[in-house]
Amino acid sequence: MRIFKVIIILSGILIHQNSNAQLTITTHPPSQVDSILQNVFFGPGVGSVSNATVTGVPGSFATFTGTSNLGFNNGIILSTDNANYIPNPASQQISGPSTGPGDPQLQTLSPFTLQDAAVLEFDFSPATDTLRFTYVFGSEEYPEYVCSQFNDVFGFFISGQNPAGGNYNNFNAAQIPGTTLPVSINSVNPGLPGAISGGGFCSGPTESLAYSALYVNNLADTNIIFDGLTTVLSITIPVVVCDNYHIKLAVANCSDPVFDSGVFLQENSFGGAPARILSQSGPGVIALLDTTILNVGVSTQLTAAKSTAYFWSNGDTTQTTTVSQQGSVSFYVFNPSNGCIAFSAPRMILVDSSVFVGVDDIIKSDLIEIAPNPFKDEITIHLNETYPTESIIRIQTLAGKLIRTVVMQPFTDNISLSLQDLPAGIYLFEVSNQDGNAVKKIVRE
Repeated sequence: MRIFKVIIILSGILIHQNSNAQLTITTHPPSQVDSILQNVFFGPGVGSVSNATVTGVPGSFATFTGTSNLGFNNGIILSTDNANYIPNPASQQISGPSTGPGDPQLQTLSPFTLQDAAVLEFDFSPATDTLRFTYVFGSEEYPEYVCSQFNDVFGFFISGQNPAGGNYNNFNAAQIPGTTLPVSINSVNPGLPGAISGGGFCSGPTESLAYSALYVNNLADTNIIFDGLTTVLSITIPVVVCDNYHIKLAVANCSDPVFDSGVFLQENSFGGAPARILSQSGPGVIALLDTTILNVGVSTQLTAAKSTAYFWSNGDTTQTTTVSQQGSVSFYVFNPSNGCIAFSAPRMILVDSSVFVGVDDIIKSDLIEIAPNPFKDEITIHLNETYPTESIIRIQTLAGKLIRTVVMQPFTDNISLSLQDLPAGIYLFEVSNQDGNAVKKIVRE
């Protein structure tokens, strides 16, 4: 028998709402799924989308905005009950009668029967080579029912070509980082069996008590009704640029319809960075993130991320192109079958015969000043103006090995770095921000 907290129930459904909650919920009918995806969920890196659907109990598909314990303030909710009940104190209860079925793909993650599944799915083509998004899973099953059969679960399923070979076939990418464990009550939890676990110890093949660092105790919260949450989790999965993929996101109750769960999808987090030029090879080549430096008289091969087609700025139409002259090189992808268009980030090719000597700028720029140079133990970096975004500093060897990465916070124009651990020699010093890149050589005496 399930033991309930003190709740207000009418026909099995919570009716109290917290008028003082800082989280604002707006439920949406299935007919609005396309506009919600485009305006709320999708960010850069989404090429084309079609056939979007959402199913679940009434009110299970919603958007939210406001401050909370989630780690982000806006996004989409998929809930196993009406999402309007979520912005209430955790001391209350969201628990309704079963009004919906489970989901066949999600059922593969659980040995117990699933109910009340909220399912969002769509076809899409990525304008990126690495798909990413971020989310938080939350539940009323926490913490009492950890290690029980009431193991509510979330899944992110992808079908389509795997750029490493073969295909994804409803592959669940919502996994605890570094494992193949699905995200559920019995895999992300406080690290102890719940008080009403029924004698379970989370010892099954999809269960664990080892990931309490990913769990947030939400019992004292007044803005979100779920007693427990995960930390902000990320999904990262390689894809073929502009190819066709099917995506399904689903969350469901397990073993009974009570003590509901939900997943919060961060606003504009679904997508990715521009398609990349992945590698370069050739004698005398120094590769930075966005720049390839050639010694005089050499050439290099640039290899694009796997895509459905390749249109290089120099006219080549294969995955790999050869360059030997100074200038900017990029590629774009167009797939007429789905309308997807993707553009790579450009790579700057510089020819510099003096790359191994002196301390002149490699990329001429008035962005930064470095002193002293040569230096003994410490250098001071000065940006000639402040920026509202971060500036990323990278120090590399002449062979392109990354030594150090430092982040300069927004509106910061000076920073001192201790580099006394570096052996004597010449290094490449790169600063990247909204104005572009500057690369200088620095010398440790």
